Amino acid sequence: TVPTAPSVTLSTEAWTNQNVTVTIASGTDGQSGVNRTEYRTRLNSGSWTAWTRYTVPFTISVEGQTEVVARTIDNAGNTSIPSPLKIALIDTTDPTPPSVSLSTEEWTNQNVIATITPGTDAISGVNRVEYRTRMDSGSWSSWATYTAPVIIEDLGQTSIEARTVDNAENV
Repeated sequence: TVPTAPSVTLSTEAWTNQNVTVTIASGTDGQSGVNRTEYRTRLNSGSWTAWTRYTVPFTISVEGQTEVVARTIDNAGNTSIPSPLKIALIDTTDPTPPSVSLSTEEWTNQNVIATITPGTDAISGVNRVEYRTRMDSGSWSSWATYTAPVIIEDLGQTSIEARTVDNAENV
């Protein structure tokens, strides 16, 4: 009989800007016993690596989507079905900055409307756009999530900053 499939555990299954640790629990075999567990990976749906003997947890540090699959081989040479596929999602690249457009950049006695166009992120995608404001030379406000044009109605000179945050929390 074939051994049971091993299980693969990732330190996180969400997008991250950190390394991902992979731990594999070998399958079991009640007949001849387990000889070894092996794994292989592929990056961004490319070619699979050769099967590698698993001995200790290993780290994935390359940016992109790294798929991991494992198998257990018993002492009689029987091979388990592969483990369910796991995908390490790593994005260490900052998204592009957003752009801010103002209804006017001249002094006015009317409200000013600030419209923010998000930046882009080709790896994990854009999660949100945030902005903050500052009156004259005062303190910056806290970052707020941009959901609609910002109406600036205070008297004086208001500065506005914006940033794009991707799904791995890169800014």
